[in-house]
Amino acid sequence: RNALKNALRHWDLETNPPQATSDVGKRIRKSKGQLIVEKGGGSKEDFERMKEDYARGIQERGSCVLFAVYRGKMSEGVSFN
Repeated sequence: RNALKNALRHWDLETNPPQATSDVGKRIRKSKGQLIVEKGGGSKEDFERMKEDYARGIQERGSCVLFAVYRGKMSEGVSFN
């Protein structure tokens, strides 16, 4: 979880909505449009909302980025098919 937080902070993507002032953050934002970040310790409702936001981003824009912790709740609960 700390590695994810550090990467998001480095790329200026930890704010909501992400500000993306770094070069990498700007390119991610421009390329994918919507960014969704898993927050640790979230409720089941938060988890379901993030899954729905991700699916909607894919359906509406054809792209979306989901930042999640490996083996965390979100990475285990989303189908990328």
